[in-house]
Amino acid sequence: MSKIIAVTFQKGGVGKTTTAFHLAHNGLPTTVIDFDPQASITELFDATKTDNKMTVQDIARSRFPDRKTFELLECHQRDLIKIIPNDFIHFDLDIKITSQDREYIIKVFKNNLSLISDDIIIIDCSPAQNTLTLAAQLAADTIIIPVELSDSSTKGLLEMLHLFSKLKMTNDIYILPTKIARDIYGKKYLGRLKDEFGARVLSPIPLYTEIKEVFHTKKPCFSNTKAGQAMKQLLKEVL
Repeated sequence: MSKIIAVTFQKGGVGKTTTAFHLAHNGLPTTVIDFDPQASITELFDATKTDNKMTVQDIARSRFPDRKTFELLECHQRDLIKIIPNDFIHFDLDIKITSQDREYIIKVFKNNLSLISDDIIIIDCSPAQNTLTLAAQLAADTIIIPVELSDSSTKGLLEMLHLFSKLKMTNDIYILPTKIARDIYGKKYLGRLKDEFGARVLSPIPLYTEIKEVFHTKKPCFSNTKAGQAMKQLLKEVL
């Protein structure tokens, strides 16, 4: 059975895609699903050409009866990583559906995830708390919430954890501090997070230029630098 990891937060620019991209490069057969309308991870994997290949429309809308039928649809692939790209259409999904449709989509998505044979499934969620985001959160074994150093991120984190509590979710939920400045202010912020959430706080990802450059190089940062070591530690803690 696949381990499903949802990288999610209701705010853009906190490092969700960077986190998901590095988690995907884990050395195991992995499927990456792009639920973010910006399709950044789709672009990182050069998976924008979706002709005759599976997209999020297929995995969210089509109920496949069995694994054999599911695997008839070809996926983009890079080494051990399959990519189910965002096809720039699903962003208006919530506008068109009823609550009954929403329940159906969540059920279909869970069914389709069970047909994926890879060891790891990584879902890069939308910053909007929409139907597909909720489907990913409910299906995940592990939820990672990247948060940066700001009052708005802290408020959003508390709101998201409150939602998970209301839904009585039993997933493993971790908080990943990102873009942390290496100064007294950054240390104080980390201290507050650890005091509040304890072991659920992962090792921080500091504000390194090397990590920013991932969007230009389209390669993960696993060098022997401090940036690379931070990303290696992330994989070790989550996987």
